[in-house]
Amino acid sequence: MNRNQFFSFLENPNLLNSSTVDELKEIIEDFPFFQTAHLLLVKNFLSLNSIKYSKQLKLSATYANDRAKLFHLINDDFINKEQSKIDDKKTTAQNEEINNNKQGSILNNELLNFEFGVNEESVGKQLLDMEIGSSYAGLLDSISEISPIDESTENNRKKEYKKTKKLKTQDFLIENFLQNNKKIIPKDTFEENEDISKNSVEEDNDLITETLVGIYIKQGYYFKAIMAYEKLSLKYPEKSIYFANQIKKIKQIINNK
Repeated sequence: MNRNQFFSFLENPNLLNSSTVDELKEIIEDFPFFQTAHLLLVKNFLSLNSIKYSKQLKLSATYANDRAKLFHLINDDFINKEQSKIDDKKTTAQNEEINNNKQGSILNNELLNFEFGVNEESVGKQLLDMEIGSSYAGLLDSISEISPIDESTENNRKKEYKKTKKLKTQDFLIENFLQNNKKIIPKDTFEENEDISKNSVEEDNDLITETLVGIYIKQGYYFKAIMAYEKLSLKYPEKSIYFANQIKKIKQIINNK
């Protein structure tokens, strides 16, 4: 969903359909505190009569700074219908009054208005306010138990989100590093009469392979991995450029921690 499409759905929520649900979810996943996207998703579920509507309504209410906007967004059709009903009632009342005027006395009608202060326009407006107000109050009551996100909770969620995203980036770099890593072919033969006592004191460079380096990286021993690559670079000078690039990748992983 691009910027223009999002604004078109915001101006005309009736354009929302089944395909826009996943697109709105992707936006919320990337921007979890984007309240407008939450409100559009509620409207989307409502237009589809989805069973997820009620759950999303409660969740979106926690992100809404102004719950009145949430109410008007999801109740536009209801308000229009109620206004239409009131208009019909006013028209019917006016027609009945005309008929009564024809059949009865104008004087009696004036006395009735004088004694009881009847005003159809004010009655109709009060009726609309009462019906819509009761529905609005009901909606707010249904979400009143949901406490708005306080500043500390929101900050904790932001920190958790950044931490999770950072871990995903680090895991991706490690996996990509291991998958693209080429293995070194070991020696086919070993030197005979090798001085074992010397190797027992010094680290055996023959045991250092890229597989071992991969294990170091998996366990988080990044500096050991760098030292191992430096030794491999001395052992295989023809691959020194390759090992230097691998060391740069490890340092990139360290910097992203």
